[in-house]
Amino acid sequence: MRRRHVAAGQRGLTLIEILVVLIIIGVMINFAVLSVGPNKNAQAEEEIHRLAALIGLASQEAVLGSREIVLELDEQGYRFFELDVTENKLVAIDDDDKLLRERSLPEGFRLSIELEGDTITLGESNNDKNDKKLKNGKTAPAARIYLLSSGEFAQPFELTLQASADGDIYRLKGEPSGKLELIYPNNT
Repeated sequence: MRRRHVAAGQRGLTLIEILVVLIIIGVMINFAVLSVGPNKNAQAEEEIHRLAALIGLASQEAVLGSREIVLELDEQGYRFFELDVTENKLVAIDDDDKLLRERSLPEGFRLSIELEGDTITLGESNNDKNDKKLKNGKTAPAARIYLLSSGEFAQPFELTLQASADGDIYRLKGEPSGKLELIYPNNT
């Protein structure tokens, strides 16, 4: 059996030295990921899931409370109201746990809605000649979806959410029967 003699000054790395190097590399990668910031497409997917869940919850609230609930959307976000049919006005929902509170969209997000064949990009004047005019000729800084006490939607709709001009497009489709369907970017 032969023994190898290592010359003075020539030794390998110890396990502890290798672990220290791996930890340093891990910390550097972690800082690099954090400095890039949040993934806008992941934020858009999370937001469309939240909106779908809240519409479902509001629809259940409408059925259980025998009341009409209205979802109002604009360029900054969305909010839920109860329709007071006696006075024909919208009243803020008194929600103790604040699930149906007003929500703001992250900066740069673009929300549009298709109602009765009209595509409305919220936050735009809809007065430009390239914009599709509404059938009634009015502008629409906000749009409303009516959630009926029967569990149905007053009209079919399709919400489109995009994090940026070149970001993925997430869609939420609502059928008059009250059924919601999420449509993902790769599932058009």
